[in-house]
Amino acid sequence: MDIITHTDLFPSATRRRADSCTIDDRPLELGEIPWVVGSALSLLLAMSDDQAKRWAVAWGAWRARHMKQVEKMSETSSVDFVKERIPWLREGWGKAILLASFALPFSGYVFVLWRIDRLHPYGAAMSQMALSVLACITSYYVMRHTIYRLRDQCKLTRRLPNWAAPFYLALVIAPFFVLMIHPIMVNGGRLLPIWAAIPSGLLLIVFGLLIRGSAMTGSGFSLGHAFGIYLVFPEDGILVDKEVYAYLRHPLSAGVVCIAIGFGFVRNSMLAILTALVYLIPILVEMKLEDDELIERFGDAHRRYMKETRALFPRRQDFGRLLKLILFRG
Repeated sequence: MDIITHTDLFPSATRRRADSCTIDDRPLELGEIPWVVGSALSLLLAMSDDQAKRWAVAWGAWRARHMKQVEKMSETSSVDFVKERIPWLREGWGKAILLASFALPFSGYVFVLWRIDRLHPYGAAMSQMALSVLACITSYYVMRHTIYRLRDQCKLTRRLPNWAAPFYLALVIAPFFVLMIHPIMVNGGRLLPIWAAIPSGLLLIVFGLLIRGSAMTGSGFSLGHAFGIYLVFPEDGILVDKEVYAYLRHPLSAGVVCIAIGFGFVRNSMLAILTALVYLIPILVEMKLEDDELIERFGDAHRRYMKETRALFPRRQDFGRLLKLILFRG
């Protein structure tokens, strides 16, 4: 199947195809991980210092050249595409407005949550719930009403209205990121020993970042997704179900959930972890809205993809393959 049926935080409803490196198709099972790690360590220990240094320099130089080429190609194409759909971004003042449309609401949401958190012992959970409800309402309105009006409005111009990208960043993207980082702001009594809480939290954060990084680099993620452009112009994206999307329908959402829970463990309090779990509410609502929109557009193709692929958590037999993908891809 060569169409995308993956979704994540609205921008991922459609993805542009991007060249990506392939990996060994044979799955890396969980039982093989210690053998792989041990073999790598044995090889490194057997090298002389000079050999190890030459190998490290050669590998670093190759990877730097490769990543620079990929990033340059992806960045150039995505920037040009965004400027076609949002012409005022060619101006310096346009970039400033776009940055402010995310940074100012983000800062405002953080300040309001910080103030509410200190009004009540459970203020953090209550403020997280309130912003989650607001995010659910906004997401519903955007996915069920706004994007369809914009599609009709932009058929001839092929350009977004001036208000659309700032509106999307301020009222859709910013709240989701504030909900993700909120647990790190929460006070509370110690839940676990420091030696258990901090490593667990950092492991979840790193795992979440790796999942998001794999999804964004391996599936053609571009600046167009950040501004919601592909929601209005779905024909500009090509749908895929490969790479990390072969194991998760919503890897970007899975990544932010892992990061939020990781923040809760780093803060090491039950209230912080509860606050992180509240984040699942808008995430699940957002995923349902996106799946419904994709079913409307792609019908049985997306229904089959939903049956074959988990939303947030991979199947047990797929976890080793997913881990191999996000850790060892080129």
